[in-house]
Amino acid sequence: MEDTDLFWIAGLLHGRMPLLSPLVREAVDLALIDIAWKAFNRDAGPGDTGQLFSGWQNADHVLLTEDPRAGAVLTWLSSRDGPLRAAARRVHRARGGGGLRFSADERDMLIHAIQASREAKVKLTGSPPVGNLFKVIATLKEDARFASGPPGRSGVVGGTWAINLALLQKS
Repeated sequence: MEDTDLFWIAGLLHGRMPLLSPLVREAVDLALIDIAWKAFNRDAGPGDTGQLFSGWQNADHVLLTEDPRAGAVLTWLSSRDGPLRAAARRVHRARGGGGLRFSADERDMLIHAIQASREAKVKLTGSPPVGNLFKVIATLKEDARFASGPPGRSGVVGGTWAINLALLQKS
């Protein structure tokens, strides 16, 4: 099963959260945080973890990664009003609360992506909002910072990571 499938399954569960027990809600939120990190890591490319990096096998697990950008992703998710705020804070505390922060340009990209997703009225409930996502991409494609090739198959790191994080914000 692909991470995308897991994301939509977890998203569908998230939409039914009032019907689930508190423990199941926490587990779904923590799984979504890990999936969000995997998507960021895929779209933003491998991080520069220095010579002490013990291996790539843990890079896609938010609790195990040595990539300092995990702190930036978790800080962003825990500081914004969205469905994963509490879970991001919990994971960030479990990691020790450290790591990098997004640069001013990266924060600007995130805000631009959030605005585009709100204008297109994208909501991640039910089935994938393909039509509305096309509106977001059409809005952002004029910005050179968002240009990139297919995720994981291009040497150019674009703004796909920012779009994915923006979609996790409260609409």
